[in-house]
Amino acid sequence: MIEDCLPIVEEVKEWKYSKKQYFTPLPFENELGGYSRGNIIKRKYESFDEALLNGNYAFGFIQDHHRITIAPAPTPNSPWEVSLHSVIGDEIRIKHSVHHRRLPKPSELRGICDLFPIDSQTKASVGVGDRGAFYVYCYIYNDAGLIDAVRAFSKGWLQEADYRLHYGIDGAMRKITIGNSIIWEAT
Repeated sequence: MIEDCLPIVEEVKEWKYSKKQYFTPLPFENELGGYSRGNIIKRKYESFDEALLNGNYAFGFIQDHHRITIAPAPTPNSPWEVSLHSVIGDEIRIKHSVHHRRLPKPSELRGICDLFPIDSQTKASVGVGDRGAFYVYCYIYNDAGLIDAVRAFSKGWLQEADYRLHYGIDGAMRKITIGNSIIWEAT
């Protein structure tokens, strides 16, 4: 895994930073969890390590494509928690791993997920992780190309969740509900 990570870090020409997980290849990942994305930080850092130590996520872009996310690090010797994103045809693969940069310890793959089309109006995201973790999300699109619903199931859940996405007339998502409960709402 470190062999995958370091060449991408060296290839990144543009880094963006946020206090929260802002960029993610999975549709509405933050919002489905009930979280906001936060904001992109305008401050420029000498290195992404400096941004991580200041409690920021670092998002690396190569030719305008988001390829890597590194989570905040509490100390300079903390391992990197990394998500690598690759596109293979219509499929997006995400590898989550921990990289021990300054210790003679191998990197650890923590999880892997794929986002792929099932048909013209349905995509699925399937992920597995350490300690038996797993999830399945099924994104159902309408004729306008917007996600209408997400059916989801994950380890530890008693039943499947049926998220409904609601949009304004401008096409921007306004809220996500499960039944009568609002999970996320735009502010």
